[in-house]
Amino acid sequence: MSPVVLTPAMGQHGGMTTTPPTAAVILAGGRGTRMGGVDKPGLLVHGRRLLDIALSATSHLDAVVVVGPHRPELDPGITQTQESPAGAGPVEAIWAGLSATRLPDNAVVVVLASDLPHIEAESVDALIAATSTDNPVTCAVDENNRTQFLFSAWTFRELRQRLSTLRESSGLENQPMKAIVTEPFSTLSVAGTTDCDTPEDIDRARSHPRLT
Repeated sequence: MSPVVLTPAMGQHGGMTTTPPTAAVILAGGRGTRMGGVDKPGLLVHGRRLLDIALSATSHLDAVVVVGPHRPELDPGITQTQESPAGAGPVEAIWAGLSATRLPDNAVVVVLASDLPHIEAESVDALIAATSTDNPVTCAVDENNRTQFLFSAWTFRELRQRLSTLRESSGLENQPMKAIVTEPFSTLSVAGTTDCDTPEDIDRARSHPRLT
């Protein structure tokens, strides 16, 4: 599939805009090692897959890229790609997602894992609104005051620069997110940010009333 191309003045949905283009890179290749190796993005919460919850929260953005094993059931308008080698970790996956797009430097890219059962568009928009050339990295903070590096917003220029620097110095494979989320970055408390890493987390999410 050809890379998604967005220009500084026009989003993928067409028409001139005064705001930067927006894109999402959704990480959907997690092996769920603490869940017995299940396909974590495919787990159901209130009848929806975790991946579909992430897609719903980002469907209004100009471009969406899903990184992970190919899923033929997804809408053809969603770009799919895979990190190489598969399972090489989130940093390598983000690089693969960026490589599937051509974005202007001022575009805002939301990076999120597909393990956020309560994520909604309002939280995505809050991170985007907080991110600019003057504040190029914004990470979400969950209800337990934990910084969620895998729910963050970046200017395309900043994200590409940090990834490129790390790629040239140490490589991206199996790098932790802390390798690119270095100072300076800001944080923002937003709703729906608690992730699911264990079977107990999934059980709690399923017992939580559905918000929408």
